[in-house]
Amino acid sequence: MILDKHTRVLVTGATGFLGMHTIRMLTESGITPRVFVWDRETPTLLKESDTEIFTGDITRFDDCVAATRDIDVVFHVAAKVSFQPSERNVQEKINTGGTQNMVSASLQNRVKRFVHVSTVNALGYPDDGAVGDENTPFNWTPFNIGYMETKKAAQDAVLNAVPEGLDAVVCNPSTMFGPFDVNMNAASYVKGLSHVRGLMICPPGGTNIVDVRSVARGLLQAAVNGRKGNCYILGGLNLTYKELFSGILNLLGKRAGLVTVPAPVILAAARACETVCNAAKRIPPLTVDMAQGAIRKLFYSSEKAKRELGYRPGDPWKAVSDTIKWLEILP
Repeated sequence: MILDKHTRVLVTGATGFLGMHTIRMLTESGITPRVFVWDRETPTLLKESDTEIFTGDITRFDDCVAATRDIDVVFHVAAKVSFQPSERNVQEKINTGGTQNMVSASLQNRVKRFVHVSTVNALGYPDDGAVGDENTPFNWTPFNIGYMETKKAAQDAVLNAVPEGLDAVVCNPSTMFGPFDVNMNAASYVKGLSHVRGLMICPPGGTNIVDVRSVARGLLQAAVNGRKGNCYILGGLNLTYKELFSGILNLLGKRAGLVTVPAPVILAAARACETVCNAAKRIPPLTVDMAQGAIRKLFYSSEKAKRELGYRPGDPWKAVSDTIKWLEILP
């Protein structure tokens, strides 16, 4: 597959964190992408960029058919990232149903390449002390976590369409840092730690952090070099939460005592938080779904992407620093 100024490209999730950086990478390569935005969105961040704006709803099949018409490459980035059980229905509609719509529409319109943005959470979590890869079997099912379940179903929908003729590759990013984290995903770590005084509780698990710009570049590399029907982890640095929080505090110029709390305590606190907040009809800041991820070391390897795509993750601490700078200029 060749990506050049003549390639007709569609990006879903265009106003989200990774979507915006993907669009920037494409436009810098001389490509004018078609960007799929929701009916109710005002694409102010896109108006000044060299894009073709398509307004529609990914949960409506007819809109997906219209959006993919005359398109060569689809970057399906749209997703609902949440660990609130109350948003499970929305995640099923967008993450799973929306992906199935995009897959069916792309088959109907004979799209030449479909790059699906999944997540490492659609893979299994590795055993403690181990590092996972694309072959780590999915083992989140007993916990019934909406984000993991719907993203795994979406990934399966893409891979199951490959024998039907869809030339698809799957990218599995880890925890992304960088500017323009408009939905405050990884940026919420920075924002929360900026207010720490005294002691800070750390869960016993860990995560893999990566620069969102490295992931965006990896998506373009997957479009060109990815093998049909394959998954590629786009990650960076494996860190315990204590290591991550310590590094963020250092970049913030703050000092705090970090105390790692055992998994049963984290889970008990999450259950209590959900019970109290649900009774008060408030959104819980800590849920059991969040806790199940936080108590595990979600460490992964990107060696396959490096070897087959030419993927090269940048310095994730630079991305954290850029997240801090971006947050500082927000109103």
